[in-house]
Amino acid sequence: NPPPEVPADPQVDEAPTPPRSPPQPVNDVPLKPELTKPKAPDSLFNCSTMSSDSEEGSLCTICMDPLTNSGTHRVCCLRCGHIFGFSCVERWIKVGCNHGVKRCPTCNKRACLKDIRILYLPKVVPLDTVEKDRLIQEKEQLLSQKNAMDMELSRCKLLNELNAKKYEENLLKLEKELKEAEETIQLLSQGKKVVLSEIVTKRKDKVGTELVHTIEVSKDGGCRVLAFNRLRHELVVSQPSGNTIFAGYGVRVLNTVDFQPTRFVYLHQKMIRDMAFHHEDRNLLLSASLDNSAKLVDMSNNSTVHSFKTEGPLWSCCWDLTNPHLLLVGSQLGRVYQYDRRMVDTYVQLWEDKSNTTPVVALSSVPSV
Repeated sequence: NPPPEVPADPQVDEAPTPPRSPPQPVNDVPLKPELTKPKAPDSLFNCSTMSSDSEEGSLCTICMDPLTNSGTHRVCCLRCGHIFGFSCVERWIKVGCNHGVKRCPTCNKRACLKDIRILYLPKVVPLDTVEKDRLIQEKEQLLSQKNAMDMELSRCKLLNELNAKKYEENLLKLEKELKEAEETIQLLSQGKKVVLSEIVTKRKDKVGTELVHTIEVSKDGGCRVLAFNRLRHELVVSQPSGNTIFAGYGVRVLNTVDFQPTRFVYLHQKMIRDMAFHHEDRNLLLSASLDNSAKLVDMSNNSTVHSFKTEGPLWSCCWDLTNPHLLLVGSQLGRVYQYDRRMVDTYVQLWEDKSNTTPVVALSSVPSV
């Protein structure tokens, strides 16, 4: 038997749904803008470029490292619009392009160094490297300090070895003299004659100046004045420059531990007549030259701090022992200029005897009692 037929449901005509009206303000209170603004479709926010899981826009497409907001790998782009790290795209354009054709690594469009532009984009999430750059800078400073300490340690070790060798030689010499003295006493106790004058000549102490080293500073001559830096144990000697391109005069720096030349510092265009180290800041060297100028040079980094111009050639210079900021220079015309290194535009005071124009060959500051 066939199954019974099920009666069909009667069709009910449904009324169309009226369109939803926008929210109305209640009690004359204005609605918030986000309530009246139409909502965008969800599909606009599902693209991969806006996904939080996507790394596009935060990595350099050349090295795949995170982009930064500072340093050498900060965000930049080319004229075509593709984004890279600055150091990567700069190196790519310089050495990474084939056959000298400078191009974008993404679209192969022509590009050059002047096309690189630094970007500040809201969609790009750069890696904050400010703290990293600061730590790198501190690391470099610590390495520089370490190298300076290593050099000082090497100098101290060399000085210690030289002193130990010198003390050992003196000890052997004293032991030999003691042995000779004991033999002489034994001979005297036996009633034998001993010429005391020979013993006295052997034990004669050296008095006065003794020549320790002879150093050839310049084969061409022209070395005139010396100055000694007690802080760095360095001796500076004025001499002409051996470089034909930078003709003039400077100082040769010698290490007093082994008396070996270390470096040459260029100072003046004409001969240097006098030099003096500061009595407090031992790295500060004052020099006077025939080129109508005096200079302050920081010997720790070989840089000129100040330059003082005068009306005539200078013959002498010295520091004022009563004031660490004042210095004196004597000219060929018999004038003495006083300068303040805090005000380098002009001299502070001038001493001049118009009846006497002989050169001021030497200057010395006497501290007040």
